[in-house]
Amino acid sequence: MSHALRLALIFVLLSVVVGRAADPKPPASSPTKGTLRLAADKTKGLFSGFKRASPSSDAKAKLDRPAAVKAGATMTGVKTVKLDGHALMLGQEDQLALTTDQFRQQASDALQANQRRSLTQLVRRYPDIALQTLRDSLSSAAPDKTLDAIATEFDALWSNSPSNNGWVAAFAVKVNAPKKYEAAIKARRELVTALADGGLPERRAVLPSTLPKDAPTPWQVDAWHLTGIVTLLEEHPADAAKAFQQATRLATASQPFEAAASSLLLSEAARRAGDAKAAVSAWQFSVSQAASLLKRYPPIHDPAFWERAAYIRPNGAAWPAELHPACVESLSHTHLSDLSKSADAYDATALLWACIGLARLDRDEPQTALVAFKKSESFVASSLDRDRLQLAEAKTFVRLGQAAAATALLARLSQHESPSISRPALAMLGTMKLQANQATVGLSLLRKALETEPLTNWPGRSEAEADLGLAYLMTGDEPRGLKLLHSAQQQFESADQLELLLTSLQNEAAHHTSRGNKREAASVNERLARTMQSKE
Repeated sequence: MSHALRLALIFVLLSVVVGRAADPKPPASSPTKGTLRLAADKTKGLFSGFKRASPSSDAKAKLDRPAAVKAGATMTGVKTVKLDGHALMLGQEDQLALTTDQFRQQASDALQANQRRSLTQLVRRYPDIALQTLRDSLSSAAPDKTLDAIATEFDALWSNSPSNNGWVAAFAVKVNAPKKYEAAIKARRELVTALADGGLPERRAVLPSTLPKDAPTPWQVDAWHLTGIVTLLEEHPADAAKAFQQATRLATASQPFEAAASSLLLSEAARRAGDAKAAVSAWQFSVSQAASLLKRYPPIHDPAFWERAAYIRPNGAAWPAELHPACVESLSHTHLSDLSKSADAYDATALLWACIGLARLDRDEPQTALVAFKKSESFVASSLDRDRLQLAEAKTFVRLGQAAAATALLARLSQHESPSISRPALAMLGTMKLQANQATVGLSLLRKALETEPLTNWPGRSEAEADLGLAYLMTGDEPRGLKLLHSAQQQFESADQLELLLTSLQNEAAHHTSRGNKREAASVNERLARTMQSKE
C-alpha cells in the first residue's frame, strides 16, 4: 500500500474535519415535502431540516418558513404531503446533513430570532459539529457573537467547569489578551490550512508550546489533539499516543466529551504502536466517558463516535459495564423503550446500535439510521424485539420516501398480537394515508389505533393522538381535533418533547389561519414564540 493511500485511509478513519467544510452533495432524489407536519414524517424544519445545497434567495425563504404554516393556506392545501421518490439502496452513503458552515448559519439564525431553545437543541443534536465549529474558530482572532452563543450552550451541556475553564473562557482570552495568543492562532491556522491542502507546513511550530501556560483547557486539549492527529498521519503512532494521552488527561476533569474523542484516538494510536494493553485500556475509558453522557436526559449522543468505537473495538475487548445501563436509560425515553425491557438478555451491542439508529434518524440521516437498526436487529434474539426494531425501520423508510417499503412492513406489524406493536403500526399507516391526501382512510386507521378497546399506552401514542387531532380537523370535526391537539401538547410539554410541542402548535396555528380565526391564530403564535424563546 502506498504512503499516500495509507494517509488517506487514516484520514477516513479519524474523520478529521480541518477548517474547510466540504460542500454538501445535492440530493439524488429527495421526496417532495408538503406543508402538513405529521408525526411519522418529522422534517424538523425548526432544527434539523437543513439545506443540502445553497438555494437561491427565493428558495431559501421558502425553506426557512415553518413547514406547518403557509400564509393564507386552506386546509385543502395543508393536506398534501407526497411520499413518492426513487428507491435508495441500503447502505448507500447519506447526503451530508449539515456542514460546519451550515451549523453556524443555523445558530446565527436562531440567535437573531431570539430562539434560545432552538439553539440549545441544535447544539445538543450535533455535538460533534458544534465541537468542530468551536475548534475551527481557534484559528481566528476575530470575535463572533454566534460563536460565543454556541460556546455558552456547549459549556452548559457538557463542560463540568464552564465558568473559568470552558469554551466561553477560551474565547474570552482571545479578546482580553490578544497578544498572548497571536502565535498560537497563527501556528494553528497554518497547520490546518496545510492539512486541508493535503500536506504539512515545511516548518511548523509545536502547537502546545505556542500557548500561554495559563491557557484555558479547550486551547490545550485542541493543541494536543491536533498534534496527535498530525503525528499519526506522519506514521509515528507512539508519539501520537503520547499526544492523545495528554489531550485526554487535560480534558477528563472538565470536558468529558472531548476526553472521549481523544481517548478513542489514543486507543487507535496505541494499537498501531503495538501496545495492545494500552489500546484496550484507552478504548474502554473512552467508551465509559461517552456512556456517562449517553445516560443523561436528554442524552448527549454522537452517533459517529459510537460507530467508530464499534469499528475499532479491540479484539476480545468487552464493552465497559457502564454502557449497558446507559443504553437502557437512553432508550427508555424513545419509541424503542420497550426494547429496554428485555435488555438483560442482550449484549450492549444490540442496544447501542438501536441508540445509534435513533440518533441518526433524529439528525435527519435516515440511510445510516436504517443500517444501524438492521445491525441492532441482527443482535436481538426474540421475534418481538425484531418487530419493535422493524417499526423503527418503517419510520425510517417513510423518512426516505419509500412508502411501499414502509407499508409492506406496517401491514404485517399492524396484525401483531401485541398491542405495543400493532397500535403504533396502525397509527403510522394512518398518518401515511393523511400524507397521501386520503384523510378518511387515515382517520379510520388512527381511530382504530387509539380508540379501540382495550385502550393501551404505547411508545409514540401522544404523537399519534396529535395526528388524529389533525385528521379530525382535516375532515371538519374541529372540536374533537382541537381537544386532541391540546391533550397531545400537554403531554409533549410535560415530557420535555420540545420539537413535538412546536410542531403541534404550528399545525394548530395553520388550522386557525386557514379558517380565518385571527384571534385564535394570534394566541397560538404567541405561545409558539414564547416557547421558542425561553431558555428552559
